Amino acid sequence: MMALKLSLSRVVEPSKLRDYFPEILALSKREANPLGFIPSGGMETAIENRRLLALVDDATDRLAGYIFFGGVFPSAKVFQIAVNPDLRREGIGSSLLELLASHLEHFGYRSLVADIRDDLDGALAFYRANGFTQVSTREGGATRGRTILTHVKELDTEDLFSVFDRQDFLVSQIHELASRGEAKFSLDLNVYFDLTKRREHAGQAEELFRAALAGTIRVSVADEFVRELRKNSKANHCDPILNLALCIPKLPRVDEVELKEIRSKIHRLVFPHLLSPTPQSLSDCAHLAHAALARSTAFVTRDGTLLEASPLVLKEIGLEIVSPQELFALLPSELHGVAGELSGQGFRIQVCDVSDAKRFVSELGGRLNLYDPIIRLLETDHSIVRSVELGGRIEALAVASMPQQLGPRAEMAVVCRPENPSRRLFVDHLLDLLLRISSQTSPTAVRLQKIPGQSVVNEVARARGFIQPDATCFEKSVIGKPLHPANWTGVARALSARTGIKLPESSPLQERDRVSVEANGVMREIPLASVEALLGPTLIWWNSRSSVIVPIQKQYAEELLGVRANKAFDFIESRDAAFRTLRGYVSSPRSALRMEAGSLIFFYESKKNGGAGAVLAVAKIVSATVVKKDIVGKNEFEYLVVNDLDEFSSSAEILMTKFDNLFQLEYPVTLRELRRLGAADGANLVTAREIDATQSRSILEQGFTS
Repeated sequence: MMALKLSLSRVVEPSKLRDYFPEILALSKREANPLGFIPSGGMETAIENRRLLALVDDATDRLAGYIFFGGVFPSAKVFQIAVNPDLRREGIGSSLLELLASHLEHFGYRSLVADIRDDLDGALAFYRANGFTQVSTREGGATRGRTILTHVKELDTEDLFSVFDRQDFLVSQIHELASRGEAKFSLDLNVYFDLTKRREHAGQAEELFRAALAGTIRVSVADEFVRELRKNSKANHCDPILNLALCIPKLPRVDEVELKEIRSKIHRLVFPHLLSPTPQSLSDCAHLAHAALARSTAFVTRDGTLLEASPLVLKEIGLEIVSPQELFALLPSELHGVAGELSGQGFRIQVCDVSDAKRFVSELGGRLNLYDPIIRLLETDHSIVRSVELGGRIEALAVASMPQQLGPRAEMAVVCRPENPSRRLFVDHLLDLLLRISSQTSPTAVRLQKIPGQSVVNEVARARGFIQPDATCFEKSVIGKPLHPANWTGVARALSARTGIKLPESSPLQERDRVSVEANGVMREIPLASVEALLGPTLIWWNSRSSVIVPIQKQYAEELLGVRANKAFDFIESRDAAFRTLRGYVSSPRSALRMEAGSLIFFYESKKNGGAGAVLAVAKIVSATVVKKDIVGKNEFEYLVVNDLDEFSSSAEILMTKFDNLFQLEYPVTLRELRRLGAADGANLVTAREIDATQSRSILEQGFTS
């Protein structure tokens, strides 16, 4: 007799999952964690926070199984899969993984992580059969002497446009920051009070602040955070809780009109039941809005209402909301330890001999033929090979085969030793280098080989705007130069000829901040900020985009901006900051209002000590944070090329401005020309100066003529 085919229904809403809570709890206890690790905290909390999905047998309305997960965007982690013993061998475990993958892809997650003990052969086989690849190992504790094997499954990339459908600019920035180890968390007051008032969850708060002080994570607070503390502090009274809070780095100031708009949108998502806002609900949403506009990776709180709304806020605004418990228990293993051990000093980025490159590839190991795509690239004519060398040993390798005629795309591959703590730095630098080399003369399309086990490469590639058309590679189109009204038509024609992506031939930059883009026969109108991320590295001028000129001395410009005679972007034996695509500029906090995230930042090298007295480079501001000098740790100095912070601010605080998409001007714009444009003040640009759209356009058009 033929067995009936099992019919299952998904259960994802907390209100429905509560009906099955007794079965979920019983199954959790019965399984005793055979397929993974359960973090502290109960199943009930997981349900309320939308961290648990279930499948139900339609025939009996019984629980078939559930999957307990978490994560900090853009990665997620599996903690437990449990299947009803009566329904084993029906593929329910795989169905639960597929359900979770689909759920996560809907919200734009990039990867799914599972930590598995090395003695759980069944679990290892299960995860590997479902597309997980082992990427690293670590000790599981001294008591039992077990080893933890971290596995990663990369989630499907969507089409060319859909990654930008969810608050385009915010989401793309969060992906990029997290992929570079620049994950930044904004704190709610309740977490701070747990620590200072020794409340029930003080232990979790202590762990969070300890990690922040050690540089493992970065934390900051919104203006609303300090405002609420000041409101409840007694006048003319020494308030240690307030004084300690003032030492926490602050989120950069944002436009008040934009803040109110985002706050209103968040309020509708989080408090749909309120007929009119309350002071507390407005305050909560102000925290979230500031965190979102400042490009925070996540907002950390214990407020149940905010946590329950996390999926909606992530989808619509681009901000994850997590509890302190989740921040550590659920943090993707690829983000652990990123900040602690990086050091660019002593590295060598160099042209690599093909025989040395092949030897390095063979040392990486792996299954037969795993690295054949790289070997083929190494053996082609006109290949470009670069390596990162440390102590005489290659730690990472990049190879590209450049097309010699119109049509073919550049083929490239990047690999690294997965155990090297600086792997993310190496990969980010090498991939950026290849993209810039490939697009030196014209916009181009590139294909990046997808190598199993190279999860860092794949994650950084996704963050840089690569899409995955199939299981073997990533693809991306690159402009490779700043885009302005004078060169728009030429770039648009070249982009269409080389990549098939069509922009309007006439520049829309003077009137709009959105543009129609056609790819694969599909026409979409998307923000120019998203085009910049999609087709980068590039910078795009548009009429409503803010711009600022900042001063920099010659000694710092040489390293931070790569300004060396005939050695653009050659950072051999430079500091760590010079290897990063994300770097830091230090100035007085008085400049905070001018350093708006998303703005263009022009670097003017002063004439002091033989400087050029001209604008030499331009970039995009990613974030600006006011921090106290005495708490700037080693992890922040890794983005800088300075030693003495007192040189940049006479107060106890400095403004740390992070920027990326750096381009050196082909033709520096002198101080004399800046004066003619009205872009220089009487003090000759000794402090940051806002400039208008006409002035920034003129500088770009003079600096980049083609």
